[in-house]
This record gives sequence, C-alpha cells and structure tokens, in this order.
Amino acid sequence: MESLDLSRLKIMQTIETKYLGATNTKGDRIKAINSGKSDSVLLDYDHGMTPLENHEKAAGALFNRLGWTGGMVGGATSTGMVWVFEHSSGSPRLELDTK
Repeated sequence: MESLDLSRLKIMQTIETKYLGATNTKGDRIKAINSGKSDSVLLDYDHGMTPLENHEKAAGALFNRLGWTGGMVGGATSTGMVWVFEHSSGSPRLELDTK
C-alpha cells in the first residue's frame, strides 16, 4: 500500500459556521470556529440579511481576527457551512471530469 507524504502539503485550516437558535435569554446567533479550535466568534443573527450573508459575516469576522490572508469559498454542510481556502500552490486540488 502506498503511503501519503503529507510533509509537502501546505497545511490549511477551515472555518465552520453554524446557526444557533434563540434561547430564553439570547436571540438567534451564528457561531464561527476554526478547525484548529483556537478561536471562535459569536455574532447576533441579522434578520435584515440572508442566511448566507450571516454565515459570510461570521466567517469573515473570524478570518480577520485570526489575521489570515487570501480567499475562501464556502459550501453547505448538514450543520451549517464550511469555508476553505481557495486553491494555492502546494495544496491538494481535486478536479473532476463531468463527462
């Protein structure tokens, strides 16, 4: 069996955003946490914005707090959204043939 040499890969973290419903004492919120679990942000849900905009805002707030640079793209999960860095040199890339 072939072994995978991970030492050459650029290690990148992700951001996960999740909707938290209202409680008896707090309104709706969006939580963003990085995959390293070193930091998170909790923002009040803005009902004047779309759900996607709320998730983008929370991910952006955490991205800025962590001092990251570059671009991220998001995708839906069963519990919210996950944000990953756009492809860069040294990171794995999956390209699918849709034929």
